[in-house]
Amino acid sequence: LKHFPGIGKGEADTHDGDVAIALSLEELRREDMAPFAALIANTPATDFAVMVGHVRYSAIDDTPASLSPALVTDLLRGELAYDGVVVTDDLTMGAVAAHYTLEEAALRAIHAGCDLLLIGHGYEAEIAAYNAILRALNTGVLPMERIDASVRRILRMKLAHQAAEK
Repeated sequence: LKHFPGIGKGEADTHDGDVAIALSLEELRREDMAPFAALIANTPATDFAVMVGHVRYSAIDDTPASLSPALVTDLLRGELAYDGVVVTDDLTMGAVAAHYTLEEAALRAIHAGCDLLLIGHGYEAEIAAYNAILRALNTGVLPMERIDASVRRILRMKLAHQAAEK
Protein backbone atom coordinates (compact mmCIF):
# COMPACT_ATOMS: atom_id res chain seq x y z
CA LEU A 1 0.00 0.00 0.00
CA LYS A 2 1.74 3.15 -1.10
CA HIS A 3 2.66 6.00 -0.81
CA PHE A 4 1.49 6.87 2.72
CA PRO A 5 0.08 9.36 3.61
CA GLY A 6 -0.70 10.17 -0.03
CA ILE A 7 1.04 11.93 -2.91
CA GLY A 8 -1.87 12.72 -5.19
CA LYS A 9 -1.68 16.46 -4.64
CA GLY A 10 2.06 16.65 -5.22
CA GLU A 11 3.08 18.73 -8.21
CA ALA A 12 6.57 17.34 -8.69
CA ASP A 13 8.40 14.03 -8.45
CA THR A 14 10.22 12.98 -5.25
CA HIS A 15 12.72 11.11 -7.44
CA ASP A 16 14.04 14.49 -8.50
CA GLY A 17 13.67 16.67 -5.40
CA ASP A 18 11.40 18.15 -2.79
CA VAL A 19 7.66 17.83 -3.02
CA ALA A 20 5.66 19.72 -0.43
CA ILE A 21 1.91 19.51 -0.02
CA ALA A 22 0.17 22.26 1.89
CA LEU A 23 -2.67 20.35 3.51
CA SER A 24 -3.78 20.74 7.08
CA LEU A 25 -3.88 17.65 9.23
CA GLU A 26 -7.67 17.57 8.94
CA GLU A 27 -7.52 17.82 5.13
CA LEU A 28 -4.89 15.09 5.03
CA ARG A 29 -7.06 12.80 7.18
CA ARG A 30 -10.20 13.49 5.16
CA GLU A 31 -8.71 13.32 1.68
CA ASP A 32 -5.38 11.55 1.25
CA MET A 33 -5.38 9.19 4.24
CA ALA A 34 -8.93 7.88 3.73
CA PRO A 35 -7.96 4.91 1.49
CA PHE A 36 -5.18 3.93 3.88
CA ALA A 37 -7.52 4.13 6.88
CA ALA A 38 -10.14 1.98 5.14
CA LEU A 39 -7.73 -0.80 4.20
CA ILE A 40 -6.00 -0.79 7.58
CA ALA A 41 -9.33 -0.99 9.40
CA ASN A 42 -10.60 -3.90 7.30
CA THR A 43 -7.54 -6.02 6.53
CA PRO A 44 -5.14 -7.94 8.78
CA ALA A 45 -1.84 -6.08 9.09
CA THR A 46 0.05 -9.19 8.01
CA ASP A 47 -1.64 -9.11 4.58
CA PHE A 48 0.23 -6.04 3.34
CA ALA A 49 3.04 -3.61 4.02
CA VAL A 50 2.77 0.17 3.88
CA MET A 51 5.33 2.15 1.88
CA VAL A 52 5.87 5.67 3.16
CA GLY A 53 6.67 8.27 0.54
CA HIS A 54 8.99 11.25 0.74
CA VAL A 55 6.45 14.05 0.32
CA ARG A 56 6.64 16.77 2.97
CA TYR A 57 3.46 17.88 4.69
CA SER A 58 4.74 21.19 6.01
CA ALA A 59 1.67 21.81 8.19
CA ILE A 60 2.58 18.65 10.13
CA ASP A 61 6.34 18.19 9.82
CA ASP A 62 8.97 19.76 7.59
CA THR A 63 10.79 16.49 6.92
CA PRO A 64 9.89 13.92 4.27
CA ALA A 65 7.08 11.62 5.45
CA SER A 66 9.40 8.58 5.47
CA LEU A 67 11.61 10.29 8.07
CA SER A 68 8.82 11.79 10.14
CA PRO A 69 7.80 10.32 13.52
CA ALA A 70 4.70 12.55 13.37
CA LEU A 71 3.54 10.80 10.20
CA VAL A 72 4.84 7.24 10.66
CA THR A 73 4.55 6.72 14.42
CA ASP A 74 1.83 9.16 15.40
CA LEU A 75 -0.51 8.93 12.40
CA LEU A 76 0.12 5.56 10.77
CA ARG A 77 0.97 3.45 13.81
CA GLY A 78 -0.92 5.51 16.41
CA GLU A 79 -4.05 7.04 14.94
CA LEU A 80 -4.64 4.39 12.25
CA ALA A 81 -3.44 1.60 14.59
CA TYR A 82 -1.34 -0.08 11.91
CA ASP A 83 1.06 -2.58 13.46
CA GLY A 84 2.31 -4.17 10.28
CA VAL A 85 5.49 -3.72 8.28
CA VAL A 86 6.38 -0.20 7.15
CA VAL A 87 8.89 0.29 4.36
CA THR A 88 10.40 3.51 3.09
CA ASP A 89 10.42 4.54 -0.50
CA ASP A 90 13.94 4.57 -1.98
CA LEU A 91 16.18 6.59 0.35
CA THR A 92 18.44 7.60 -2.54
CA MET A 93 15.66 9.65 -4.18
CA GLY A 94 16.20 13.38 -4.58
CA ALA A 95 13.66 14.44 -1.95
CA VAL A 96 15.81 12.74 0.70
CA ALA A 97 19.31 12.72 -0.81
CA ALA A 98 19.32 16.49 -1.35
CA HIS A 99 19.05 17.10 2.40
CA TYR A 100 20.39 14.04 4.23
CA THR A 101 23.26 11.64 3.90
CA LEU A 102 22.10 8.08 3.35
CA GLU A 103 23.33 7.17 6.81
CA GLU A 104 21.34 9.99 8.41
CA ALA A 105 18.24 9.16 6.37
CA ALA A 106 18.44 5.49 7.37
CA LEU A 107 18.59 6.33 11.07
CA ARG A 108 15.84 8.94 10.80
CA ALA A 109 13.58 6.44 9.02
CA ILE A 110 14.09 3.83 11.73
CA HIS A 111 13.52 6.39 14.48
CA ALA A 112 10.36 7.48 12.64
CA GLY A 113 9.00 3.92 12.86
CA CYS A 114 9.94 2.33 9.53
CA ASP A 115 10.89 -1.35 9.57
CA LEU A 116 12.49 -1.84 6.16
CA LEU A 117 14.66 0.62 4.26
CA LEU A 118 14.51 0.65 0.49
CA ILE A 119 17.89 1.55 -0.99
CA GLY A 120 17.79 1.13 -4.73
CA HIS A 121 21.15 2.25 -6.02
CA GLY A 122 24.16 0.18 -5.18
CA TYR A 123 25.52 -2.28 -2.72
CA GLU A 124 27.88 0.36 -1.30
CA ALA A 125 24.88 2.45 -0.27
CA GLU A 126 23.32 -0.55 1.47
CA ILE A 127 26.56 -1.24 3.35
CA ALA A 128 26.81 2.44 4.39
CA ALA A 129 23.27 2.36 5.82
CA TYR A 130 23.93 -0.97 7.55
CA ASN A 131 27.14 0.35 9.14
CA ALA A 132 25.37 3.52 10.33
CA ILE A 133 22.65 1.42 11.97
CA LEU A 134 25.22 -0.88 13.55
CA ARG A 135 27.17 2.12 14.93
CA ALA A 136 23.97 3.61 16.31
CA LEU A 137 23.13 0.32 18.03
CA ASN A 138 26.64 -0.07 19.45
CA THR A 139 26.67 3.47 20.84
CA GLY A 140 23.15 3.37 22.25
CA VAL A 141 21.83 6.02 19.85
CA LEU A 142 19.42 3.39 18.55
CA PRO A 143 18.02 0.99 21.14
CA MET A 144 17.96 -2.70 20.27
CA GLU A 145 14.30 -2.77 21.32
CA ARG A 146 13.50 -0.61 18.29
CA ILE A 147 15.13 -3.13 15.94
CA ASP A 148 13.47 -6.02 17.79
CA ALA A 149 10.04 -4.44 17.22
CA SER A 150 10.71 -4.31 13.47
CA VAL A 151 12.00 -7.88 13.39
CA ARG A 152 8.84 -9.08 15.17
CA ARG A 153 6.59 -7.33 12.62
CA ILE A 154 8.57 -8.73 9.69
CA LEU A 155 8.54 -12.27 11.11
CA ARG A 156 4.82 -12.05 11.93
CA MET A 157 4.14 -11.17 8.28
CA LYS A 158 6.43 -13.89 6.99
CA LEU A 159 4.84 -16.54 9.20
CA ALA A 160 1.34 -15.47 8.18
CA HIS A 161 2.24 -15.79 4.50
CA GLN A 162 3.91 -19.18 5.02
CA ALA A 163 0.79 -20.43 6.81
CA ALA A 164 -1.42 -19.15 3.98
CA GLU A 165 0.67 -21.04 1.43
CA LYS A 166 0.02 -24.39 3.12
